[in-house]
Amino acid sequence: MQIVALATFLADVEKRAQATGVADIPVDALRNKGAGRTAKKRDLLARAAEHDSDAGTIVKSYF
Repeated sequence: MQIVALATFLADVEKRAQATGVADIPVDALRNKGAGRTAKKRDLLARAAEHDSDAGTIVKSYF
């Protein structure tokens, strides 16, 4: 097992993202659109979005 500092790991991840072009893809294109979600999960996400909007925050989720 190898111990790696978080800052070193994140720098390596960023370097690989730049090298592969993943860093240039818009975030929404990478999100899971939730096409296979159950009705129960969609309801949970809708309630979370409603709760967060009451608190003045934005939920980034598709439901």
